[in-house]
Amino acid sequence: MTKLPKFTVVSPAYQSEPFLGKMVSSLKAQTFGDFECLLIVEESCDNSLERSRELSQGDERFQVVSLLKSGSGSASCNY
Repeated sequence: MTKLPKFTVVSPAYQSEPFLGKMVSSLKAQTFGDFECLLIVEESCDNSLERSRELSQGDERFQVVSLLKSGSGSASCNY
């Protein structure tokens, strides 16, 4: 049985490419590492999805989810 993380960070992202690096770096630098992070990227015109995948590569705590554009942050949070 796989141990569940203590908590989950949900980060909805739409047109967020310029900010993703700082956010992911900050999470990776935390001294408490028993968490998972869901980077939920809605269809964007920038490279948010590709950047999210690049930043999370090699760290099992991070999962990238791609959603169609909903026009509302609620869809990402509800996922």
